[in-house]
Formats: sequence, C-alpha cells, structure tokens
Amino acid sequence: MKNKIFIGTNLLNKKPFFIDLNELINPHILIFGISGSGKTHFIKYIMEEIIKKYPIENIKIIDGQGDIVTPNTYTVSFTETGQYGINPLKLSDDPIYGGVRKKISNFINAINKTEKKLGNRQEAVLRNLLLDLYAKNGFFADNPSTWKLEKEGKWRKSYPTASDLLRFTYSKIFNKKFGLDRKSVKKFEELEKLNKQRYKLLIDKTKLEHNQSKLNDSQNQLLKAELKNIENKINSLKEEMKKVCAEAIDYSNGSEIEDLIKYQDANILLSVYDTLNNLFSKGFFKDKEPNFKGKLHRYDIKSLEIDEQKLFAEFLAQDLFNKARETGLKEEIFQYLIVDEARKFTNAKSKKDDALKLIARESRKYGLGAVFATQQVEHLPDDILQNCSIKIILGVNEQVVSKVAKTLMIKEEHLSAIQLRKTALINIKTKNNSSNFYYPILLYK
Repeated sequence: MKNKIFIGTNLLNKKPFFIDLNELINPHILIFGISGSGKTHFIKYIMEEIIKKYPIENIKIIDGQGDIVTPNTYTVSFTETGQYGINPLKLSDDPIYGGVRKKISNFINAINKTEKKLGNRQEAVLRNLLLDLYAKNGFFADNPSTWKLEKEGKWRKSYPTASDLLRFTYSKIFNKKFGLDRKSVKKFEELEKLNKQRYKLLIDKTKLEHNQSKLNDSQNQLLKAELKNIENKINSLKEEMKKVCAEAIDYSNGSEIEDLIKYQDANILLSVYDTLNNLFSKGFFKDKEPNFKGKLHRYDIKSLEIDEQKLFAEFLAQDLFNKARETGLKEEIFQYLIVDEARKFTNAKSKKDDALKLIARESRKYGLGAVFATQQVEHLPDDILQNCSIKIILGVNEQVVSKVAKTLMIKEEHLSAIQLRKTALINIKTKNNSSNFYYPILLYK
C-alpha cells in the first residue's frame, strides 16, 4: 500500500498491520530489543521501506557496530587514516538558535560527555580561545550578520577547524610562556643551540689541555677558529633578536592585560591544549567531509573508541539539526537520522541538552525524523521516550522486565510473552489516537 509500511499481522484481529508516517504526531521511531532479537534486521527493513514509500531526500545512519548494511547503502568509514571527517566548529547562522556562543556551548558540552571532562577554569579559558578564534576568522559573537559564509571582496570566510584551534592555542601558550610572538621565540631557541655548541667546544679544549701539557699548533688553531665562528654567529643572532623583539613590541595591540585575565596562566592553557590534542588526534576531525551518493548514507564509526563515537555522533547530529532548521518549517519529513545504540550517545541523567534530545523535541517541525535503536530503553532520556510516536519492542531481558515495564508503562506479562524474531509489541500515537496501547504483532517474514 502506498505510504504505508507493512509490519506484520495484528494478533488481535488477524489483519495486516501497517504504519503510516504521515498520520503520526511526530515522525520519531523507537526500536528496542535485546541482542538476538532481530533489531538490526528490523532497522534495515524500516529504512528501506521509508525510502521506497516516502519522498525522503536521504537517511543518515550512525552505525557504531558496523552492521547496518544493505545493497543500496553508501558507506564512509571514519578512521584515523581515512581522508574524510567532520568539522566540530561549523556554525549555524540561525539568528535565534545558532551563532558563535551557542556553538561554543555545544562544543564544550560535547567534550564534557567524554572522559576528558573540563574543569571550570579550563572551560573559561577554552571559551575565550574559541571566541577569539572565531573573531579572527571574521565571526563575531555579538554580530549575527557575520555568522554566514559569504564573499568579502575577493575572499570567502571559512569556519575555523580543529587544527586551527590547536595552532591558536599553541600560539597563546608561547605568548604566555615568553611574552613574545612565535618568531621571537624561534630566535631564542637558535641562541640556545649555539650556546650549547660553544659550551661543548670549551669543554673539548679543556680536556685536551688537561691530557697534554701543550696543544699542538694545528689543534689550537682549529679550536680557536671554531670558537670564533660560533661567537660570531651568536653576536649576529643577538642583533637579529633585538630587531625581532622590537617588532613584537611594536605590533603589541594593548591586549596583554586582557589576555592575562582571559587566559590566566600558561599551565591552564597547556592543560586545555593537551585535552584538545588528545581529542583531535583521533583522526575524524578533518576539513574534508564525505560526498555521499544515493539516499542511504552510512557513517561507519565502529573503529572509533566509545568517547570518540560520542563526540562524532554529537557533532554530526548537531550539524544535521542546524541544517534542517535553516531550511525552515515543513509539513512533511524530508530526512531521517538512524542512531543505533542511541543510549551511548545521550545521557538520561544529565540536565544539559545534547543533539539527540534536541532532535527528539524540536526537529519534527523542520522535516527531520529520527529512528532511535537501543538494547537498554530504561537508560534513554525522557525527551526521546516521550517524543517517539512509534515504539517497537522486539524482546526484553527477563532480568530487567520490571524496569522496562515501568519505563514504557506496559504490563510485565505482555513483555514476557514476546517471542524473539517472531512477535513484537508496537505502540503508535497518531493525530487521532494517542493511547498507550501496545498491539501484539506477528512480524513479517
């Protein structure tokens, strides 16, 4: 049937059971099942049917297990050595929901979802680093007209990247440590090397004088020449250093006291740099994003560690939501996001928003739907549980039946009656019916 997805047979009336996304209160779907219940197979079936039956532009799949693959799926694997990645500093230019400060808050919140949580002083320093970096690239927190990527003369602004942030932080550390710019510091490093060479020559000369009552003429002349050469280089370098340091002072913009307040001491900057360097060394924060083909776009992140997967999912979901919101209000769904093992990427206990909570609450009006799949429904946040108009239960571990029953407001005996890979319980909330009744379904073959 057109615009309807066949699920199986309703065991109450023995009639075919369909779902119609156009009749739902919102388009979000929750698929819950323990290992071995056929959850992955059901996800594949649902996404293929959505593509066939509805005018969807594409479906994005965050696949942390690496097994949501169909013949029509275009896959890009994200690894340290891969050529593609995502830019975590891309801005939304929406004047209400986007902008520099919103992106900075989202960025810091994403880091704090990992094991590399920032302290209060680190958060303050990173916030200031990002504000200054965005301003350096032409994006000013207090001026929404600068948030768009637009031509300015011959040049086009570009969003800062992860590597830009690392370099910018590194430059601030140099300034804090030495009170000079990078060019000046390089001269000091050269001077240190020359002085080490000079010291070594003096040690060699002393050793020779100690071992021999008198140096022969050739040895003496050679040491003198080498020492004179080094001393000439040192004197020449010192003259260069005077000019370079003077230039650094001339280019001073009077922001040194402000920087002292914003960036505190070098040790805080170093700790922030170490945290960023560890996160960005994962390899999936790259400037080049994939160019997907077809309608099924799979992000294979199975090779990433759990913290890396969390960051990846957060930034990708943020970007999808921002892009959907920028296209304006819509009556129909044009895009779906499928998130396997969704409970890994969102925190039910945290009061802070994350991208998946935001999508569950807000994305319907912008034409973005989501499929949340999980083995532990009791750990999902209320934002997701309350906004999924379709809940599909494929199987429950007997040890958590009571918890699941309480979470989904369903009788325990109904959950216990599910036969893995044969039957399921399905609740559908439509515009005409929002009851909490679960239909027992004999699944399609």
